[in-house]
Amino acid sequence: MMKYTHIVLIVLMTVFNVIGCSSGDNTDTQGSSTSSLEFKFFPPGFFVAGYREEFNFTGIRQRTDTNEQTDTFTNTSVIVTQPEGVYNLTSVIPILDIGEIGFSNNTTTPVSATQNYTLFSNDRRYIGDTVILFGITTTTTATSTSPIPETVNIDDSGNVGRYLDNFGQIILITWDIKDAGNDQAELTWTTRIHSGVDNSLLVEREDISIIDVNGNRLSKSSRIEFFNVEQNILDNWVGVKVL
Repeated sequence: MMKYTHIVLIVLMTVFNVIGCSSGDNTDTQGSSTSSLEFKFFPPGFFVAGYREEFNFTGIRQRTDTNEQTDTFTNTSVIVTQPEGVYNLTSVIPILDIGEIGFSNNTTTPVSATQNYTLFSNDRRYIGDTVILFGITTTTTATSTSPIPETVNIDDSGNVGRYLDNFGQIILITWDIKDAGNDQAELTWTTRIHSGVDNSLLVEREDISIIDVNGNRLSKSSRIEFFNVEQNILDNWVGVKVL
């Protein structure tokens, strides 16, 4: 049970802050091509203290073998950029995400995550986070990282980094960007969590933000599949921007 709980802990909160998944109708319209456009990876001011975003999320959980729905969720995610700090002896810009997850049995639990990025835009790296959920704290520490580009073009892709958490899991993060039509793009942040014992895949999550050329995140949703539990579980979240 503890193994499953802390895997959920790692995954649930980072759904809301990192590059999330798309929602709504993103079908490319005839004659609308974004292939020649350049997109900013992050929205303007994202790394300035006081920057704020809010998303309302709804989610469903289902078994992958039967498609049976087993739970529903809600969360209001408030993302606020914090003043410069230090994480694992590195100067960082922390991004705080706080919320309260609601479940179908009318219970709720507070949740918070602080994600840490290096200071300089020409060498921006994601170096790990601290998540608190169900009263359990999970921290991740980078073992290798790659710079996140300031701007990207359609069909670009790259590595974010490799991380270890305090439960011994191995976390691999990559990104890619695809054409969403209407001068918009799908920016995907893919996280794979592996066992530190046998390297088996425990969780695969795809988070996609629909963004405009300035990097503004117009909508989010996420697809998260859990493996190596009683039965494979699939979570789907959709986030609507409210601020």
